[in-house]
Amino acid sequence: LLEQVRHCKGPMVSICLAYIRDGKLLNCSLISPHRVVPDIYTLNQGCGSYPVDVYIHLKRMHIAQDMNDPKTFMMENYQEKDQILAEWQRQLDARTASEDKWMNQFTLITNNEMECFCYQIGH
Repeated sequence: LLEQVRHCKGPMVSICLAYIRDGKLLNCSLISPHRVVPDIYTLNQGCGSYPVDVYIHLKRMHIAQDMNDPKTFMMENYQEKDQILAEWQRQLDARTASEDKWMNQFTLITNNEMECFCYQIGH
């Protein structure tokens, strides 16, 4: 990844995903006992009884052509993502996550229910 950033000639986008189930952030802090790794099985549980909402946040990254330290650049981006997820946690705890001011930064990724059911039957 560092080499890609170092030699990037086009636009780059930072993507942060928030996985929410029953009003709880699944991809919360690494040290949280409530953390759930949102793998394909967790996501497909939502077809039946435990829906997982996935919200995406996109940010165009501006990379200087003469960047000497891509590692610092990427670590700052990871820190921004951690802050976004920490704010998700605060919004959920305060029950203000559905307010437009917060939600306008994100897009809900809708799933294809037929595809999910086929996946469940196939496994």
